[in-house]
Amino acid sequence: MERVVFWTVIWAFIWSFIWAICQALILQYVTKWVCKYKPPYGTAFKICLFANIVINIWRLLLGFIADATMAQGGLESNEFILGSIIMRIVIAFSVYVGLCRKMLIAPEGGSIGFGNACLVTLILLTVSLVIAVVLNMALAMRV
Repeated sequence: MERVVFWTVIWAFIWSFIWAICQALILQYVTKWVCKYKPPYGTAFKICLFANIVINIWRLLLGFIADATMAQGGLESNEFILGSIIMRIVIAFSVYVGLCRKMLIAPEGGSIGFGNACLVTLILLTVSLVIAVVLNMALAMRV
């Protein structure tokens, strides 16, 4: 059991890194489209990597809580899965908005603002979701 948990954590961090590489490119272009400037790739990568790590830690914690709770008969699996998905979306949105507000500095010298950070995050997460769904469908059709 410990071995499975170990490799689950390792794969979560590896995929966080790979996904952050792709998301950083998307974040650059979304920021250019919304805020009219293109942030450096390093900054976009740091935002995406840190957000993905936080989200994956949250996902792993929810998984451990779900296993412990369902083993004792406390929750129905469908209820917990739906609640888990909603919580992950809220956490992902909040983390990305906070990081974008702090780390994306406009050429004028200030942060991009809450409204722009929310719009950038909404577009980034939507595009990321579409890419993830398409990749999952392509992999499922291949098998």
